[in-house]
Amino acid sequence: MRDLEWMDYAACAEVGPDLFFVDPNQRADAEMAKQFCRRCPVRKRCLDYAVENRFIDGVWGATTGAERAKIWRAKKV
Repeated sequence: MRDLEWMDYAACAEVGPDLFFVDPNQRADAEMAKQFCRRCPVRKRCLDYAVENRFIDGVWGATTGAERAKIWRAKKV
């Protein structure tokens, strides 16, 4: 089992998922979610988790699926 304890410290634990799973074409909504993420104490771990698991949907670690796809291509993950 993976260590997911970091999720207990995530800022998003206090908010519903609707903030983070927005229409990717709605840039203002995605930017609002990303701004929320930027103040999170576990943002880096969240991003690593999303990249490792190839999550396409949602904002994770202050990145969109398209932004994470660039990371995958760069890392050849």
